[in-house]
Amino acid sequence: MLAILVFGIFLFFVFFGLAMMIGLPIGMVIDYKKKQHNAELKARGEKKQCPYCKEYIDPEATICPHCRKQQ
Repeated sequence: MLAILVFGIFLFFVFFGLAMMIGLPIGMVIDYKKKQHNAELKARGEKKQCPYCKEYIDPEATICPHCRKQQ
């Protein structure tokens, strides 16, 4: 019975480690591409940054759809 418990704990840490090794780099790449895309949109004037929540919104927006504050 103890061997099954120890094996289960071992598998938990193995799968948790694999998930971290795979998930973190993927998340970092996605975040980098999102920031790059938003910077391009801001440079072209298609988006502006909300002064309250720092999310990118349409330049004509009067209320931010993310934080619901008036611009």
